[in-house]
Amino acid sequence: SSSGFVHPPHMRLHVGGVHVVTVNDYLAARDAEWMGKVYRFLGLTVGAIQSNISIDAAKAAYSCHVTYVTGQELCFNYLKDNTAQTASELMLPDILGFAIVDEVDSILIDESRNPMIISQPRADNNQLVVTVDAAVRRLWQLIMRSVDVAVAHNPNKPRAAIEAEVKARYLVLDTKQRSLSLSQEGMALLFQLLAEQPGVVFRRAAREGRPPTIMDLWEDDMPWGNMAITSLKAYQYFNCGVQYIVRDGQVVIVDESTGRVRPISRYSAGLHQAIEAKENVEVKPDSHATASITFQVFFRFYQKLAGMTGTAKSAAAEFYEIYGLRVVPIPTNKPPRRKDLPLRLYYTDKDKYAYIVSVVEACWEEGRPILIGTSNVNESETVLAVLQEWCRPGFRHLAARVQLLNAKPENVRLEAQVVAQAGLPSAVTIATNMAGRGTDIILGGNPEGLTQMGLLRLIYRHLIPGLTPAPAVLGGAEAQAAASELDALCPAMPLDVFNIYEVKDVQEIQPRSAADQQNGLPRELHLALLAAIMLAQVGGKGLAEQGLRHDDLRAMASAALSAADVVRRTTLRRLKETYGHTKLQELNFTAVVAPKADTVFNELCDSLQPYYMG
Repeated sequence: SSSGFVHPPHMRLHVGGVHVVTVNDYLAARDAEWMGKVYRFLGLTVGAIQSNISIDAAKAAYSCHVTYVTGQELCFNYLKDNTAQTASELMLPDILGFAIVDEVDSILIDESRNPMIISQPRADNNQLVVTVDAAVRRLWQLIMRSVDVAVAHNPNKPRAAIEAEVKARYLVLDTKQRSLSLSQEGMALLFQLLAEQPGVVFRRAAREGRPPTIMDLWEDDMPWGNMAITSLKAYQYFNCGVQYIVRDGQVVIVDESTGRVRPISRYSAGLHQAIEAKENVEVKPDSHATASITFQVFFRFYQKLAGMTGTAKSAAAEFYEIYGLRVVPIPTNKPPRRKDLPLRLYYTDKDKYAYIVSVVEACWEEGRPILIGTSNVNESETVLAVLQEWCRPGFRHLAARVQLLNAKPENVRLEAQVVAQAGLPSAVTIATNMAGRGTDIILGGNPEGLTQMGLLRLIYRHLIPGLTPAPAVLGGAEAQAAASELDALCPAMPLDVFNIYEVKDVQEIQPRSAADQQNGLPRELHLALLAAIMLAQVGGKGLAEQGLRHDDLRAMASAALSAADVVRRTTLRRLKETYGHTKLQELNFTAVVAPKADTVFNELCDSLQPYYMG
């Protein structure tokens, strides 16, 4: 400038802020916490945007020099700003200056055309949806029974070919566009089934004083025909475990490219309602779009756009054509040892699965871990079933330990534990698209994750006896899920140091000798584990009285371990301040480490009490 003052780089970049775009809320919060210390040391401010954040909190985060946010939240906030009624409702800065996109190919290419939509509820037509579904359900059952009969009469013909022939009598399908219409026979049958449903009145025919006809499906005041077509699409093209899952009595969309759930999204044009009726869950009011945008359009608004990923080279032409971005490969610091093998094609699924089993068995023989990627939830479960059924008898004990990671709720909540074990010798992990998992798979297993799993397993052994006798509170299925989770949390690692905690009552644990203290768990973790077990006992006994759910107790146990981590980190920091980094391994636990941990524990006791008391 003419005054001779040169703006530092971060001041030049802060025209509209620097938005670091990640794929989920967890990574946004984690990275803001990890990197925030560095940025704040450099005099910068750091914010993180989470789902359902308040307008004031979002404004504060977007006003920071560096803001961590997901691509979906960015787009939704942009749409909300464009439909805001007053200036006080605006969140984003006036200028979108600089965006750095993590997993850039996943966001800017794979999901680039998926619209982000803001919608408003329409008039309540829930009962009509349920009525139409009852008729369509009967039609679909008739079609599938016809398919089963045809298959029984033609055992040598592929089921898929027979199914296509039978459905062609009733439906005209366009699988590529996921659209369908009714044949003359299908239309006549649907009209008959609808007319038999209580509550179905063809108003136009009633006004004109004539009996209803097939044409009233399309010309009546109520769109019976269109609603039936939408309902048939739900049965034909949308399958539970592939396009969506049912969680807590709600239909939740599964992103088919990443395998992650999208809890705030709903299918449009009445399709989500049709799926809810199909799955016999509460049908919520339909909505209509008031504003929409795609990633492809939104990210072009930034003055500067960049990103990083490990798989961008194959999409280099698309990046340049759509966004004007060049792909620059960065070489590894050491020559890569990975072998990129040629693509293998199989005539049948059976041949493909047989090859997968042979590869997994070879890895088991060598003690190597392996990750199997699948495109959707159902395929991941099919691969798991095939491995457990087709493997040779000598590998059955290993097949029982195969870990599954997909969008189903019971697997999502174990994600960190599954990934922590994925690098163990002979470990097999079956997962949907891994983009944005946010956890490294470490060969040999993740030490920190495995240790926490060992501690949690001990706590669960005290929780689950309190869960299983109370089916009236939890229900047999949930108690069984809790027991299954205990098995899933069992790490393949030595647990000798935890043996003294294998008791029914915490009072049975004997005071540790000096040798126990040196060879066993650190004192602060020992104290936290005792508190967590006591908490588990109290929670188990009060289960029937308080109506506590398994997830409540799990959160309470995890909170106790969080308290232990506070003590551990504080103790470690003070030891480093006193003895330096190099002497830590040489310190005597009984004489030096334990007293320091005890002092820290007593100092923090008041602030840690909420952890222990839940």
